[in-house]
Amino acid sequence: QALAQISRRASVALGSDLLAEPRPAMLVLAALATFGVAGAPVGALAAAPNLTCDSQGACPNEAAYSRDAALLQRSLDVSASAALRTDAVAGRGSAGSARDGRRVTSDCATRLGAWGKSNAACVVVRGSRALLVWVPYGGEPGWDLPGGKRNSGELACQTAEREVCEETGFQVRATRQMTGAVFECEIVAENVCRNPVDEGFLKKKWANVWELGRLQYRGNTWGDKQGLLRSALDRSSSSQSGQVVAERAAVTGVTSDCKTRLNVHEEHHSACVVTRDNKALLVWVPYGSAPGWDLPGGMKHHGESACETAERETCEETGIQVRAVERLASNIFRCEVVAEHVCTSPVDEGFLRKQWARKEDLGALQYRGGTWGDKQGFLSSALQEGEPQPASQEGEPQPDQADTCGCNACNGEGFSSTRQQCAVGSITDVNEACACAQQDACGCRACAGEGWSSSRGRCARGSDTDPQEACACLRRNGAAGSVQIAVPEPTRESLTTTLPRDSTDCGTRLGAWGKSNAACVVVRGSRALLVWVPYGGEPGWDLPGGKRNSGELACQTAEREVCEETGFQVRATRQMTGAVFECEIVAENVCRNPVDEGFLKKKWANVWELGRLQYRGNTWGDKQGLLRSALDRSSSSQSGQVVAERAAVTGV
Repeated sequence: QALAQISRRASVALGSDLLAEPRPAMLVLAALATFGVAGAPVGALAAAPNLTCDSQGACPNEAAYSRDAALLQRSLDVSASAALRTDAVAGRGSAGSARDGRRVTSDCATRLGAWGKSNAACVVVRGSRALLVWVPYGGEPGWDLPGGKRNSGELACQTAEREVCEETGFQVRATRQMTGAVFECEIVAENVCRNPVDEGFLKKKWANVWELGRLQYRGNTWGDKQGLLRSALDRSSSSQSGQVVAERAAVTGVTSDCKTRLNVHEEHHSACVVTRDNKALLVWVPYGSAPGWDLPGGMKHHGESACETAERETCEETGIQVRAVERLASNIFRCEVVAEHVCTSPVDEGFLRKQWARKEDLGALQYRGGTWGDKQGFLSSALQEGEPQPASQEGEPQPDQADTCGCNACNGEGFSSTRQQCAVGSITDVNEACACAQQDACGCRACAGEGWSSSRGRCARGSDTDPQEACACLRRNGAAGSVQIAVPEPTRESLTTTLPRDSTDCGTRLGAWGKSNAACVVVRGSRALLVWVPYGGEPGWDLPGGKRNSGELACQTAEREVCEETGFQVRATRQMTGAVFECEIVAENVCRNPVDEGFLKKKWANVWELGRLQYRGNTWGDKQGLLRSALDRSSSSQSGQVVAERAAVTGV
């Protein structure tokens, strides 16, 4: 009876169940001796206190033995210590070794009430990131939770702690049981384990929540890994958000609600386009390989959404407090001035030199290289939108207000191919301008692929003349007494056969007037369309989409990019995020002008394939989540088809 009680206490302290399976007799003697109290008889051992180890994991030796016990002999002291060390290696494995080779014990079972025995893994969160390891072996290599197989005598929580140590070098402590085999763990110490797995410590990655949807995961381990990671990060974010807000307030003196106002939850570096009195704000950045004028912006802080980063960076670089009001691209926001001389903590080099530039000055500036894409285009577009528009005219449009199809561009009219007439909310696009006349309202050769470029101040191939540009050109031409362009009556044949790209009224249909780079989620049956993008830092499968052309709305960009990348003509039917639209296929093999590298490789993916694909890095947010959402909407009518297709592939 005394042996049983003592062994239970030893099991807790040593992290090994002494009664679970046969043990050498010497180990039983060692357990009795180690738990003895100096001066107490063997019969009183049942009342002995729990074993206490020091901070380095070393446990009491001779000093804790019972001096009245017949077991206390020098030879037994040596043998008992050796037996305990042997069991530590056999029962717990090499990961129990501390910095000096001494054993680190775990009481996770008692703390968590977790007595199960199984293979196990840890979810480890630090700040706003979660730990993953790259496992190169097995049928489906990929990122995984640190974890592995149970050693004899281990509980699941002990397995999880040991495996993390062996695979990463981190000593961790299980704090919460998430599933039967997965535990939330916290880091206690780094660079502790000296005995990694056979292939050495695995490659590690600290992933943000917005990265989880684009990673290639190892197949069929630990259940819904992505869900477990998101859950742990969500628990951590509530405690981190207050810290981020406090840090932000310390720098700017203000907090921001842009995350909820603009529905921006992803985190990445970002910048602001700031205009005031028909001038745009620029900062001179003297460092880097290509110094020059730039948009105010910079690197994100942990826990910040992209719009908050843009607001904070503008304040730090200029001293001007701004408010993000519109998303222009994934990392560019249009911001308005709220107050000046607000920020008290500038960047390391102090507030940057500022300039408020007029639209006509933008072309002569030296811009900083390799940041924020088409800076001049963003600034020109923002200043164009800020120009005063002429008052609407009643009745028929005046000569200097009519576009090439006779529609009042200044009154928001454009030619509608579906109605075969001018209509408010429609836009006279390149196809229609080409069908109506040889030149558009700005004198550009629409049929040759030209349009007005506000940034260059002239006609340019690849540009489209948008309504604001058409209106400005018509006003200038009318005031200068320019010769009016003949406008023949358009026909349905001319409008539908001149160019492959069909006109679109997606802005009016969806109420989507934002301008940014954009992409489409295209579903057909029970599958979603993906394209393989081989270039960039992280090649992989992506949503079809790309950069905005001058004058385009985001939904128009999405439709055009799908056509250029896949040959499919699509129609945006629903806005899913600021830059992503759900689109339906209207026609195939329509576009004649693919991207430079030709039409991209396409894949129609089932929902059960999405978790194992290699996604392209840092585009369009949670791609996998967007695809799943669209497939879920389509699944009710397709469920029978999914079962049949899965059976054909898997045999089950």
